[in-house]
Amino acid sequence: MMQQNNFNYDYSCYGGGISFKSDCNQTIMPFSFISNTEFKGDVIIGSYCGIGLPPIQPDNETGVLNADGMGKYKVIIGKSVIIKSYSFIEAGLVRNTVIGDNVIIAAHVGIAHDVIIEDGVQILNDTAILGDAEIGAYTIIESRCSIMVGVKIGKNCIIKAGSIITHDVPDDTIVLTTYAHKKIYRNVNINRGYNG
Repeated sequence: MMQQNNFNYDYSCYGGGISFKSDCNQTIMPFSFISNTEFKGDVIIGSYCGIGLPPIQPDNETGVLNADGMGKYKVIIGKSVIIKSYSFIEAGLVRNTVIGDNVIIAAHVGIAHDVIIEDGVQILNDTAILGDAEIGAYTIIESRCSIMVGVKIGKNCIIKAGSIITHDVPDDTIVLTTYAHKKIYRNVNINRGYNG
């Protein structure tokens, strides 16, 4: 059962702090939980997703709550985003968690607090992106990858399946290994539309 532009969907749970543009469609499948999230445009969210939950139980002493009792930072989701089933995105602790425009997030992807994902990124299934990481525009992260805390991946990169990224990756790079990316190749022959 799918419904659009209405946060009273059957079989899903919605907390406070949700905002969206009224002229856009948010298609959210059943059994997902959405809270503390701002939608900038059209989005499709699969079943059993959790978006906007705080990474820790917020309380007034940690400073994670705002004056209304909601998390101080939220998840901001751009235009034309697809998030497939069983994925989760945590709200930020020190800044908003941001998902750019035209991003595709496959099933079983975990995105931790304070992550920034720029426009046009594709994240394939069973991938974990840990806190404070940043993913540059038009990068592809293949299946079963782990992006460690605070890692910055540049624009127009390809992270091959099963990689564990422990250090920053420069723009236009293909990473082909699972351990601290010892084999790095410049991505000079692949252009997926990024011009800047």
